[in-house]
Amino acid sequence: MTKEYIIWGKPPHSDDETLLVSETAGIASMEQAQRVIATLTDVHGCTDCRVHVFTLGNGADVINAFRSAIA
Repeated sequence: MTKEYIIWGKPPHSDDETLLVSETAGIASMEQAQRVIATLTDVHGCTDCRVHVFTLGNGADVINAFRSAIA
């Protein structure tokens, strides 16, 4: 199964969460995602960052991933 790491958070001077880094960035592990979050917060001033992990397999996995994304 393939995993994709997507990072959400609040950009500087914003109260709204948004997509900060998409799957096209090619993040390959949770450790790399955490390093990207550190850069986003320490260098770029983003806040409330979190990683959303998509595990891609069959269609049911994708549906469940989107279902769990709704908070």
